[in-house]
Amino acid sequence: LCFVGDSVDYELYDALKTNLQRAMKLQTLGHTPYNVSIDFVHERIIPVNTSRADNGVNYVPPGWQQMTSIEETTVLFSGSNETTTFSYFKHYGWSPWDFEILEDCNIIVMN
Repeated sequence: LCFVGDSVDYELYDALKTNLQRAMKLQTLGHTPYNVSIDFVHERIIPVNTSRADNGVNYVPPGWQQMTSIEETTVLFSGSNETTTFSYFKHYGWSPWDFEILEDCNIIVMN
């Protein structure tokens, strides 16, 4: 699952991550409202280096609008050894970056 967009999409990504972390903490206290228990929630930030195509001209302007990293969260569910991973890619409608970076996404949520 990949969230692609601006701050609205980041809020959706962060809410999913935070709710899974909360569910994991509640189950350690014996409060499990779910049929599946969560063993592990791991977060990582993958740095992104902007390529300089066209004789060194940077296509992405510097500043807060630039994607400098990809946030990724992996969840391990107990008993099944099944994992799921979801990510956030910063993107604005006018951003000229290549969508091949999303090849590993089965579901893309984008605004």
